[in-house]
Amino acid sequence: MSARLQLADAPALAHATRRTRTTRIALALVLAGLVAAAALAARGGGTPVAKAAAARKNLEIVLDLSGSVTSDKSGKMGHVLDALQREARGGTVGLVLFSDAGQETLPPGSSPSQLDPFIRYFSDPRRSTRNPWSNGFSAGTGISKGVAVARHALRRDHATGRVVIVSDLGEAFDDRASLARELRALSGMRGVHIQVYPLPVTDNNGLTFVRSVLGREAISTVVQRPPRAEGHRSSPGFPLALVALAAVAALALAANELFAVSLRWRTA
Repeated sequence: MSARLQLADAPALAHATRRTRTTRIALALVLAGLVAAAALAARGGGTPVAKAAAARKNLEIVLDLSGSVTSDKSGKMGHVLDALQREARGGTVGLVLFSDAGQETLPPGSSPSQLDPFIRYFSDPRRSTRNPWSNGFSAGTGISKGVAVARHALRRDHATGRVVIVSDLGEAFDDRASLARELRALSGMRGVHIQVYPLPVTDNNGLTFVRSVLGREAISTVVQRPPRAEGHRSSPGFPLALVALAAVAALALAANELFAVSLRWRTA
């Protein structure tokens, strides 16, 4: 059993004791909330991809990886991707690759910087004829497959913006009915605008067919390419939320030192 020391002036300290206890409980709750908020912000890494796609205009790229395109080492594909990445600054991108099948590679709402590896690969004239997707694609052409994957991705993530089809338009004749159906379905989505960037080896018959479905204005023949600053790389956004939480935590600690002063004793 511990002994108690009776103080004649203890009642005079009651107000300071209550103030200290109340202040510290309040600050402890604030700090616990800040720690939880910081953990959630760090785990999320910013705005979720799907929410980013819905909140800002998205540039959805549908990229042809058929044999006739990937065998071209002139760098035109890298040029187009580089230009599209620049156009997407301040927004988001999505990327669908297709040959005989479609494959979603970047979901709508992705950062434009995630196109960097594709730009480097398709800009390299020394790259191997066998590309990284050779095992998954047969090198045939099924544009409708790529358009269908892009349409489902945009609908799933409630994304709007431009859809850019980059292809030589060497379309298989038996895929044309499906392609026309998919293009019309995509163009019918609210807030979605379709453009086609024909590559230099464009099949004139395929180009004529796509133009008959989408109209002449959907075909783009020139992609602007502003000069790339040497050493430029996209960087992650500044973690403003975490800095703000840290500042509030520092203020809470300062308030603790100011208002919740510990009682000190000394002998007479």
